[in-house]
Amino acid sequence: MAARAEAITSRNISWEEAAEIKDVSSVGAAMVLKRPVRRGRILRLTLEMPRHLRKYDLDAVDYQVWGIVRRSIAVTSSDGVSAHATGIAFIGEFPPKDFFEHSARIYNISYEGSKPGEFWEVVDPATRLNNGSNYGEFRKETRLPIPEELVVEILDETGEVVSSEVSVTANISFGGATVFTEFFAEVGSFLRVISRRLDLEIIAIVRHRHQGPGDSAKLNIEFVDKVFPLEGIG
Repeated sequence: MAARAEAITSRNISWEEAAEIKDVSSVGAAMVLKRPVRRGRILRLTLEMPRHLRKYDLDAVDYQVWGIVRRSIAVTSSDGVSAHATGIAFIGEFPPKDFFEHSARIYNISYEGSKPGEFWEVVDPATRLNNGSNYGEFRKETRLPIPEELVVEILDETGEVVSSEVSVTANISFGGATVFTEFFAEVGSFLRVISRRLDLEIIAIVRHRHQGPGDSAKLNIEFVDKVFPLEGIG
C-alpha cells in the first residue's frame, strides 16, 4: 500500500516523501521511509486506507490522518538500499493544539489518556505530566562528551543564512547537541548545522542558551529533520 508522509518542522521548513506501508490498522501503521525521523515527531499521512479501518472520511479517495513517530530503525534491503522502518501511532484527524505555532516540538503518547481501539492521545513533554508517571518516556538520549567540529548557521524567517561560524560540540547525541558559540541565538531560533567530515546538513532549533564569560555561550540544540549519525565517533 502506498502513502505520503509529510513533516512540518517550522513555518519555512518541511519535507514529504512517498512511503511504502508494510502494515496498517485503524490506530497505526508501519512504513518504510528513506530518512530517519525522530521519535515524537508529528507527521501527516495520506494513504489508501481500507474503508473498514477508517474512523472518518469513509468515502474519500485518500485518507488523511495525523500520527506520532514511535520508532525509526535503520534497515537495508536485499539490494543494499538503506531505509528506515518507521512505526506511526495515529492521533486523529487533526494535529495537537497549537501544533502549527510550535511545529518543531517533540510530543509523546499519554498511556493514561488513550483508550483501546481509539486514536492515541498525545502530550507535550514540556508539561512533564502532573503525576510524573510517564517521566521515563521524556528522558533524552544519552549525550556523548565528544568534540565534533560543526559549522553553525543562523537562519532567518525566510530560511536565509544571517550568520555563520565554525564551532565544536561539548556533547552530542542522535537527537541534539550542546555547541559552543560566540554569536547570539535566541531560544526558538532555527539553525543549520553542517558536518564537513560527514558531508551532512541538519536543521536544528535552539532549546536553551547558557551565557558564559564575555561573548562565549553554549547552545542546547535539537535536531529536527534528521538524526546525527554517531557511528565512527569516539
